Amino acid sequence: MLDELQDWHEKSFHKGNQIDQHGTEVLIQIILSFVAKPSQLFRQLAQQVFSVLASHIEHEGLHAIVKVLETKENLSGQTEIFDEGNEPSEVGSQSIEDADVEEVTMKDVDGMESSSSSLDGEDEGPEEVEESDEGADEELAAFDLKLSQALRTRPPNADVDTTDDTQTFSDEDMDDEQMEALDSHIATIFREKKKTVNRKTQNKDAKETIVNFKCRVLELLELFVKKRHKDLLTFDILLPLLILIRTTTSSMVSGKACGVMREYSRLCKGKEVPPIKKKQAVLELLKEVHSEAMLESSKAHASACSQASLLLVKVLGADDRESLWKVVKVYAHTQGSMLTDPKCKVKNTFFTDWQNWCSTARAG
Repeated sequence: MLDELQDWHEKSFHKGNQIDQHGTEVLIQIILSFVAKPSQLFRQLAQQVFSVLASHIEHEGLHAIVKVLETKENLSGQTEIFDEGNEPSEVGSQSIEDADVEEVTMKDVDGMESSSSSLDGEDEGPEEVEESDEGADEELAAFDLKLSQALRTRPPNADVDTTDDTQTFSDEDMDDEQMEALDSHIATIFREKKKTVNRKTQNKDAKETIVNFKCRVLELLELFVKKRHKDLLTFDILLPLLILIRTTTSSMVSGKACGVMREYSRLCKGKEVPPIKKKQAVLELLKEVHSEAMLESSKAHASACSQASLLLVKVLGADDRESLWKVVKVYAHTQGSMLTDPKCKVKNTFFTDWQNWCSTARAG
């Protein structure tokens, strides 16, 4: 790690004391490798360095951070995001010295516990508890069937009356070769069962690793929002946050993403909004936010979509109040879709929030 920092320092400051963009992107990768570890020290160090670096980050650097949020929360996602230099066991494990780290438990990951950061008790992203239980039952039934077939005995859940007694026999009916073949077949069945258990354990560990990593990255994005909320570049995190809230299977991740969205919305008020040069680009982003709001999801997702939409409305209104006429058309189109398109799942609160904003922002 120190070698990486030394290499970054030599490359970044070889032409003076200014950090070039390449050096910034390299440092971002180092910071991400810090927050991927369970150490509280690395976490605090990464946040301190990132707070200073935030003012130098450009599009490519921010994209590298946001890309983590798009990672699948499973074994393939872990394999994709961590290179050979970052072993998953190192990322997901936690030592005694790091016992104070705010790691999520598997109950948090699977949605068995509620997150304290959820939006006023609103439901979070989709959960996988029932699906995983059904999968486990199917695997157990398949294992029992294979074992009963190998032993030629009645499966545990089979009806006694429907079982052909002529198929059952004892080991006294078998010669040595048949016994050896049976032993080999049973050993193969148990090896397959062990592989299945190991695979499920790996998937759980990988999911926990990715969830923890995303939570750390969201903490960095909250720092970025506090530093750069008046910068148009920060608009780049809006859609990734909304998509994450809708698609994550972790209430912890959803809660933290909602927290970033709330903080961004809270900071952008009055004159604390970014100046815009291309109104059409902001209007197109507003339409994309509305398209996201039309998708079926949780109340937390609907609330975040409403906050993102009103944030863009405030930016457009601060630049030119005549732009609000175009905003009204966007909301009208969304409401029309709610009335005429059965696939549109936008929540009523989306328009209630809009009406409340109109009441406070109306011209005097």
